[in-house]
Amino acid sequence: MARGFGLSDAWTVFHGLGTIHFGVAISRDLVQPVKNPTTNPDGLALSYAKSENGYSVGYTSVLGERDLLDVSFSLMQIWGYLNDPYKVVTIGDPSANVTAPEQRPGSRQRRAIFVKYGHHYLWDGAIRMTYRYYNDTWGIQAHTIEVAYDQRLDANWMVTPQVRFYTQNAASFYVNQAPEPLPLMSADYRLSPFDSILGGLTLTYRIAPSLSINGGFTAQSQRGRDRVIPISTTPGARSGSSVSSADLNVLTITLGLSKTY
Repeated sequence: MARGFGLSDAWTVFHGLGTIHFGVAISRDLVQPVKNPTTNPDGLALSYAKSENGYSVGYTSVLGERDLLDVSFSLMQIWGYLNDPYKVVTIGDPSANVTAPEQRPGSRQRRAIFVKYGHHYLWDGAIRMTYRYYNDTWGIQAHTIEVAYDQRLDANWMVTPQVRFYTQNAASFYVNQAPEPLPLMSADYRLSPFDSILGGLTLTYRIAPSLSINGGFTAQSQRGRDRVIPISTTPGARSGSSVSSADLNVLTITLGLSKTY
């Protein structure tokens, strides 16, 4: 069961040259794991509470006829049942296939700072740049840099290349495997150290003044820094190349239709 509430607003200041914006989001959830659920003495599955309070505030400034700058800050406070009931950690020798459920802290505070800048060029082009710094009380720090460029080819066609770089370190309790069950431990790749790069291209065609169609793709390559040599199918042997649970390659193709009112 999940219940949520959100509120956001903005005020224009300095005769339209600035905008102050804020947001608040609150949710209260009850989590009931499906895998190996814990039951009370009556045999009923137990539910665990999870709560989130989120806040954001920022300021957008018109720097000139063709420049916009936005600086924002967000804070999210989470507490309650934060484990993933479907995640386990390898205990001891991996070949023994012994695992234990992960154990995460009962609270987390997540903080992020966003800096966004946009500039319009005289040749009907516009660049959008974003930098995001993130940290939390689990010990993760992350940096994201994203750049997108919109170029009009004529009155109806626009092409948009984009690139994004992301890097993060590991949570303080992240482990590939543990010699024995620990009070706090998780092998979730989302809490591991990894780097990611994404590139893409979108082509947009304006069918009518208020109707556009677009198609494009993105290609993402992600590599974990906690690399291990996997066990080979031959007993006692290991393969030659290292891998990480965070490794992935993703190709996404999109096709969309948008209408403005």
